[in-house]
Amino acid sequence: TYWHARDYGLFSLNPFGRKSFDPSQEESQWKLPAGQKVVFRWRVVIHPDDANVVDLYKAYSAER
Repeated sequence: TYWHARDYGLFSLNPFGRKSFDPSQEESQWKLPAGQKVVFRWRVVIHPDDANVVDLYKAYSAER
């Protein structure tokens, strides 16, 4: 997932625009069938020191 921010306050994660951020990447070709839905989940962890990413991911996965 690519992250980007704008000077007007936008802070965004974009899993689809990879070619826009890196021209060497393939273009995203993702389609949602009519009548279907999709759910994306992200967790942002802001911490003052090193984080144990493995433990954070396990805790996140356990909540699902």
